[in-house]
Amino acid sequence: MQASQTISRRIPRRVELHPTLIPALRDRFPLSPRPHYRRFGHDRSNLPQYTAKTTGSSQFRKLYSTYPQQQKMESSSIADLKRIGRDELAAQLLKRQEVAAQTADGVAEPEKIAIVDVRDSDFIGGHLLGCLHRPSSTFSSRLDGLIEELKDHDKVIFHCALSQQRGPSAALKYIREKKSLEARKRVASSEEDELLYKNVGKKVNQEVYVLDGGFVEWQEKYGNDERLTEGWRKEIWDSY
Repeated sequence: MQASQTISRRIPRRVELHPTLIPALRDRFPLSPRPHYRRFGHDRSNLPQYTAKTTGSSQFRKLYSTYPQQQKMESSSIADLKRIGRDELAAQLLKRQEVAAQTADGVAEPEKIAIVDVRDSDFIGGHLLGCLHRPSSTFSSRLDGLIEELKDHDKVIFHCALSQQRGPSAALKYIREKKSLEARKRVASSEEDELLYKNVGKKVNQEVYVLDGGFVEWQEKYGNDERLTEGWRKEIWDSY
């Protein structure tokens, strides 16, 4: 009798697993998500339907229906950025100049392409004709103004010296901030839209690229072409 009482009073001990065994056990015994996870948004596919059933506010449903798009936006990375080669960009810029010269009467408009140079103190020895200089050191603080300035452009191309770090990073910041503003505009009231977001998202299908090789590779071929490059100084690049 005493032995049975001792057995009944025993408290089950928690089994500690070695960390290397946990992934294997998870694969073999997958756990289904808890119901409240699906209710409150961890399962994003069910979130808009849940809010539609539990609230009568269309504004609330519209707000949370943008959640999947925001998650997709935040998951983008530098590896996902589109790149454009120097020859392709040069051909597009020359074609734009030809179209602009042939359509001076305003019958057709050339494609609007913006070049954003984010070099800092190395912004020397030339630059692409008509580019916007936005140093990477102050890029984030001037991002809202840049989005408004480029709202009518079809393509935006970012670059630095080699387009390995500063250029791609600036392009990614631009894309994320622009999509974030567009998402906020969709759920804003008419008064907020007019005051805060009237210039955001005008070009919904705006394409953003990174110039492959940066200005270093660009100037090797088009540095002395005054149709495409201005301020080029050969002596600087000879010793580069």
